[in-house]
Amino acid sequence: MNTASLNRRDFIKCASLGTVGLTGLLSERSVLGGEKVPLVASIEKVVVRRGRDGSGPTWFHPRACTMPGPTGTTVFMTLQPVLGSDNFGPVHWMESRDRGVSWTDPQLVPGLGRIAQPDGNKEGVCDVVPEYHAASGTVLALGHNVFYRDNRFIREQPPRWPVYSVWRDGRWGPRRRLEWADPRGPYIWRRWIP
Repeated sequence: MNTASLNRRDFIKCASLGTVGLTGLLSERSVLGGEKVPLVASIEKVVVRRGRDGSGPTWFHPRACTMPGPTGTTVFMTLQPVLGSDNFGPVHWMESRDRGVSWTDPQLVPGLGRIAQPDGNKEGVCDVVPEYHAASGTVLALGHNVFYRDNRFIREQPPRWPVYSVWRDGRWGPRRRLEWADPRGPYIWRRWIP
């Protein structure tokens, strides 16, 4: 079966009947002339930052994007230390100019740490994902706020919203609240806790 012409019905049929191995189906694509070319040549598990062994912070939620650089593609990653269940430290960033072989040390994103609130709580940021914006040559790091009391996640969270910071010319801008007029906004960002 030619995977370039595989439609939803054929995919479900093949997957449910086991007539085509999903690994083969998803790991190859057809090119002109019917030649099969692997989509992914190989996958290698590599530990970028150690920490769970007690040698340093335990890093969590690594998310990366690629962007063109003066000497080729740069991989740009955000990550943050995790201090416990749902207890995220300040957002950091690092980059690789050799497609992930080596990385810079994590550096703090100044505007995406914890901010003291008038009620004694602290507002942090989590679930940050970077995305390169080619038209402006910037990286947008988008996540959402989260609140802590006594260095612990508050079970009954105050209102939450998306936040972002922009990386431009090697510097981070301030934390900003993403505003939009859609009335569904609060429901998108409200967290359900059992």
